[in-house]
Amino acid sequence: MEKREIYNENRRPTGRYLTPGEKLAPGEYLVAVGVWVFNEKNQVLLTRRALTKRFAPGLWENTGGHLTMGEDSRSATVRELFEETGIRVEPEQLVLLGQIKEAPYFGDDYAVRLDFTPAEIRFQPGETDAAKWVSREEFEAMIVSGELAPSVVSHLAPHRDAFDRMWKTEK
Repeated sequence: MEKREIYNENRRPTGRYLTPGEKLAPGEYLVAVGVWVFNEKNQVLLTRRALTKRFAPGLWENTGGHLTMGEDSRSATVRELFEETGIRVEPEQLVLLGQIKEAPYFGDDYAVRLDFTPAEIRFQPGETDAAKWVSREEFEAMIVSGELAPSVVSHLAPHRDAFDRMWKTEK
């Protein structure tokens, strides 16, 4: 496990790092990042959490993870997207959708527009095991049916307007 930097309630580094098995103390936070990948067909990419995951196994999500020692959120987002899917992007390609504070996390959500097929994705063992492009209607149905990881839905809610603007209007 990579060392994760611990932040205070004002999102300032504490100089401490979370080690495997350690719990955060009250008032301590980690920074989580997520990226929503959209294509030119007006679809968003979802990956399925590996069945061996402790939290939300087998549910669908956007790619995400946590900042590690010395990273900023854009760099962490680029790293997580590559680790979990094999897809490379540059930090400047990312569009910030919004930031949240939901103890014990600060969350930064980004979007990027790319085109590729799910067959091109390389899954990270123990993290992801499937991927698919879904339409806006399919995405909304997955929220209702509970197919998306709960944290995805809760972290998306505060910047849902920015997320919705990423969907292109059908002509």
